[in-house]
Amino acid sequence: MEKEKNNSIPFLDVLVTREPNNHLSHQVYRKPTHTDRYLHFKSFHHPSILQSVQRTLVKRAHCISDDNHLQRELDHIKSTLLTINGYPPHRIKTKPTSSRPKEPTKATVILPYLGPTSHKLQRIFRAAKIEVRHRSSNKLHAALYTHKDVKPSASRPGVYRISCSCGKVYIGETGRNLTTRLKEHQNSYNKEEWEKSAIAKHANQLQHKILWEDAKLLTSIKHWHTRRVREAIEITQHDTVPQDSGLLINNIWNPLLNKTTNQ
Repeated sequence: MEKEKNNSIPFLDVLVTREPNNHLSHQVYRKPTHTDRYLHFKSFHHPSILQSVQRTLVKRAHCISDDNHLQRELDHIKSTLLTINGYPPHRIKTKPTSSRPKEPTKATVILPYLGPTSHKLQRIFRAAKIEVRHRSSNKLHAALYTHKDVKPSASRPGVYRISCSCGKVYIGETGRNLTTRLKEHQNSYNKEEWEKSAIAKHANQLQHKILWEDAKLLTSIKHWHTRRVREAIEITQHDTVPQDSGLLINNIWNPLLNKTTNQ
C-alpha cells in the first residue's frame, strides 16, 4: 500500500501531487532505486530498436507530465541518454514523433540482426515488398543465465528409453512427461495387461527384469510428428524388444543412421 508523503503519492509511473490550491499536478515517477540505465547506444541492435528507447521515454513524458513538469522531464531524458547511455545529441528528440504509415507488403520475415549486412538485406527485401523484422542474435548471457527454473527432464514430453536386464531396450514417445508414462508401463506390468506395454510383455515372456530406475528421456520434443520421427530413428539405432517400429524410415537414410550409430 502506498501512503501519501509530502502531499504526493505514486501510482504506477505517475507521481500525483496535491498543490496548495487543491489542484492535482502529475509528472513521471521513478523509484529511488532507478538507475536511468537503458539500452546503450553502442549495443549491437538495429537502429530502430535503439531509437525506440528515446521515442518511448519522450512519448511517456508528454503523456504523463503536466505543463509545469514537462520541460524538466525532457531535460532529464536528454541528460540521461547523453551522459549514461551514450546517445549522440543529434539522435535525441524531445518532441513526440508520429509513426509513418506502412507500405503494403506481401509477406514478413524475421532475421537475426547482423549489422551492415542486415541493412543491405532489408533494402533488397523492401524492393520486393517484403517486410523485415529483426531479432537479437544469441548472446552469452542468455546461454549462461536464466530467470526461470529449469524443469527436470522427467517433466517434459519427448522420446524415452526403458532398459531390460537382458540388454535390450524399449523406445517410446510421450506428449505428457516421462514420470506419468512410466507409471502407465508399471501399471500394465502389475496388472498383467501385457498387450498395453511391449516392455512389460517382453519381461513377462522371458522372465527378465525391467530396469525402471534406468529409464531416461533421450530428448525433449514438444511437437507430435517430430517426436514420432525421432522415435523411429532411435528404434533403428537401438537393440529393442519386439515393439511397433513407429514411422517408416526410408532406406535412403540408412548410411547416415548407421554412421551416427557407429559414432
